[in-house]
Amino acid sequence: RIPWGLQRVMQGLRLRRSATVAATSREYERTASMENLDAHAATNRSDHTTTRSGVYPGPTDAAEPYNDDKVNEIDGKDYMEVLKAIKAMTTHRLRYMKKYATLLTFMVFVLLYCTVVYLQTSPNLSYMVGSSIEGLIKPEKSSTQDRNYFYSWLNDQVLEPVWTEIVCGDGRCQTPHEIPAFGRFGCKADCGAASVLITLVLQITSKFAHPVVSPFELMLQATWNLCLIVPEREKQGLTDECWYEEDQVFLDVNANRLERLQVIEGRWYVKVMGDFLGLVEGRIYRDEGNDVLQMLPTVPEWSSCASNGAFKAEAGAGNSAVGVGAARQGLVAEQSASDEFSNSTFKTINITVSSNYRYGGAVAVGDKVFFAPFSEDNVGVLNAATDTFSTIATTGAAADGIWKYGGAAAVGDMVYFSPSSQSNVGVLNTSSSEFSTIPLTRAASNENAATGIWKYGGAAAVGGYVIFAPLNQDTVGILNISTGTFSTIDTIDVTGDGKYAGAAVVGDTVYFSPSNQNNVGVFNSTSSEFSTIATTGDAAFGGSTKYSGAVAVGNKVFFAPHNQNNVGVLDTASGSFSTIAISGGGVQKYSG
Repeated sequence: RIPWGLQRVMQGLRLRRSATVAATSREYERTASMENLDAHAATNRSDHTTTRSGVYPGPTDAAEPYNDDKVNEIDGKDYMEVLKAIKAMTTHRLRYMKKYATLLTFMVFVLLYCTVVYLQTSPNLSYMVGSSIEGLIKPEKSSTQDRNYFYSWLNDQVLEPVWTEIVCGDGRCQTPHEIPAFGRFGCKADCGAASVLITLVLQITSKFAHPVVSPFELMLQATWNLCLIVPEREKQGLTDECWYEEDQVFLDVNANRLERLQVIEGRWYVKVMGDFLGLVEGRIYRDEGNDVLQMLPTVPEWSSCASNGAFKAEAGAGNSAVGVGAARQGLVAEQSASDEFSNSTFKTINITVSSNYRYGGAVAVGDKVFFAPFSEDNVGVLNAATDTFSTIATTGAAADGIWKYGGAAAVGDMVYFSPSSQSNVGVLNTSSSEFSTIPLTRAASNENAATGIWKYGGAAAVGGYVIFAPLNQDTVGILNISTGTFSTIDTIDVTGDGKYAGAAVVGDTVYFSPSNQNNVGVFNSTSSEFSTIATTGDAAFGGSTKYSGAVAVGNKVFFAPHNQNNVGVLDTASGSFSTIAISGGGVQKYSG
């Protein structure tokens, strides 16, 4: 189908062609007539004859016929002009089509750009905000030249209504400034209480020692805290929320601190500041319930620098040997034996276990020594007569786990293990080598009488009871042997972690060795009363794990020095405390 414009061109050319042919025919006839006239005139001149009328007669011969070749030549020229016109029109049309396409592309781009700007600016919201602010702060007077009126308007209409402090209790939970309540954080009135909490156990160990720098200088520079990363606070340039309002300081050059915290799920991290030599290390555990602790990995690994390790050695780690006479394996630094204590031969007996922190206490029954399972899944047994070591597997809830039991006491052929992280008292029948447990539940309510980790330290038997030294518990643990029931007695005003680590009996009274306390714990098994006797000398001041184990000789109780440079001595008859200096220094010397 030929376009309308091209039809008009061709029609015009056809009309032009017809006109050209007609004009050509007329021109041809006129030319022929003139030629005939010229020929006739020439003839007349030659004959010397003229006509009277003076008019030339018409041609004697007929006119020349129509020439098709000449017309075809003219048609060819016309078609060339048609083709040229078609080419020019097509070029013109294509040029304009390209311009129209460019214009359409530009219009689409403008439409998309306006759409994106519309979506980004949110005009509805902007209008609402703008109109609200305008209605709020627009002055009532048309002029603000009056200074007093201007300041009054600025305070009443702008500052107080707009820049307001976030108030807990206004019924609006304004995140990220307000969050569900947990610990000392959040606003319970507005956001409610946090529905899901997890229990974290932090073990923070430090040993500030350097050949040049003072240990106290290093200790005073270091602080720590547990903080939570909140992305919304980061976006607004706010600092992270930390569990403690102020960073915690270290109070002892050598410390092994436990913190039990209930927190919300999130990206928690331990912030250690000022520990330039890398002398602080630790571990983080998650309490999964039933006193099952799962160690959580940290990135990077939270450990001390290799050249300044927190501990030089761990008892039994690396040489798989147990020292004869050793009572408890803990975190023990290298310690050379003093001559005044070396009046007997010392030797070692190889053992068949190789984990760290294997056993937590020891007690003798006959010619055998039984070791309380701390991180091992068995009771260690040393036959003193044959110098051989063997094990008896723990069962039930004590079949696996760490920090199970921290002390041991014997009654007849039965050995009772003091619960540390276990929710039961471990029991070993030394005659049948059978292991069993007694749960820490109250008979009346069937609830756990003690929870958490490192509940109790040492154990001592008196009458028909086994008494457990309160380590992190604020109660004295009591096991009735005949009924197999567990009960507790409050330590009254004595609270905190790491209170007492060992126990020894004089008469019907049990004495607890002071670990983090500045006193000796005293429990009267007859009256079930708890009291304290103050320590003196350098043991009267703050310090962690001063003494560990305890043993009674006559009416005196001797406390093994852990971080102290002396042996603690309590005269139970006079109730006086004294110390006996020991040679050498260092920390974590003895543990039983």
